[in-house]
Amino acid sequence: MLERQCPVCGKKSLSNENPYGSVVCLSCGWMESEVQSLYSAMEILARVGRWSAIVGLVFVLVVLAVQLVLWGPHAFEVTYLQGRMLLGQETRENRLERGAICNSLKKHDCAVKIFTQLVEQNPMDRTALANLAINYVQTEKSEKAQPHFEAYFSLGGSGFDVMYWYAKSLRDLGELDRGRDWLYYSLVQNSEYESSAKELFHELVDDGRPYEATSLIGSLTSGKPEGSGHWNNLLARLYSKPIVSDEAKTIYHVPSLDRRYHYVPVQLKEQGRPRFFVLSPKEAYTLVDEDIVIENRLTIPEDAAVVEVSTLDGQKSARKVTLPYLKLGPWELGAQTVLVCRDCRSLIGEETLSDLKLDNWQRHHTQFYTLSSRKEIP
Repeated sequence: MLERQCPVCGKKSLSNENPYGSVVCLSCGWMESEVQSLYSAMEILARVGRWSAIVGLVFVLVVLAVQLVLWGPHAFEVTYLQGRMLLGQETRENRLERGAICNSLKKHDCAVKIFTQLVEQNPMDRTALANLAINYVQTEKSEKAQPHFEAYFSLGGSGFDVMYWYAKSLRDLGELDRGRDWLYYSLVQNSEYESSAKELFHELVDDGRPYEATSLIGSLTSGKPEGSGHWNNLLARLYSKPIVSDEAKTIYHVPSLDRRYHYVPVQLKEQGRPRFFVLSPKEAYTLVDEDIVIENRLTIPEDAAVVEVSTLDGQKSARKVTLPYLKLGPWELGAQTVLVCRDCRSLIGEETLSDLKLDNWQRHHTQFYTLSSRKEIP
């Protein structure tokens, strides 16, 4: 007997104990047809299919919700990349994409794991080496970062951002001078990279080298900081009170990031605004743009001698004028005879530099002039 009720009489008197195996009601004689049995089986299968689809959809939604929590806007991309990984179809580019996502979300443990795998697969993979080293620095493991940085640079790596992080790692390990060299090198590669520029500027100021920091601003802005609100504000803040520095008694480094021009701050009055002049020891004269003279409310005699000079901006007519005061960096050089011209780039020549000793040198791809006083300063 079957547990089911007869659809006609309602009694539990159904049986399939017959030679044909068909379902028959022993009370009223009702017989279930094969078509009805087939429909019942199909209905059951349809129900199973619907529930399977619902369960599958719920599973997918739960997975996506978890991915959204873990990966935010990168959830769908990460899910795709993880799927390729699980299927054994992940390429180097796919793994680099996953590493880049970990970087962007500051998931350093995730990034270290991925880039370590890439380096193990190919120890000459510069992208993986750089990213692994940077993530170690960001997690305060600069010592672990060193061999990966060194491998990256030995393989010809020259990323200015990688140099910035290498400099930070060297500072973390107490190698301040080497760290500073690499910040300079980073800016030689890209003078617009603000992370290196700001770090180096503040480091120089904190290290008691404000005039070198000022010349750095000159080199970063091609001698025109007024075109950059940030650097112009820093320069104004630096000169808003008397600068205390031992650079006048020791040496003053003047960097050149473009390997052509070295910029020095010059004041034509004791409390005057500093203007950048190009250091030009091969030129006999000092050249001053007329606007700077007017800005400092200095007069140009009407009978001043007029001479023709070759300037950085071409051939110009200039007037010979004696200025009562000139300060170059930390040194007050007293009255100076200069040439004043209109719309020309100001430069400091040999006559004005006669009391200073200059040495030109290069370190780590950065060119410097070192200035020091020929006179003993108490």
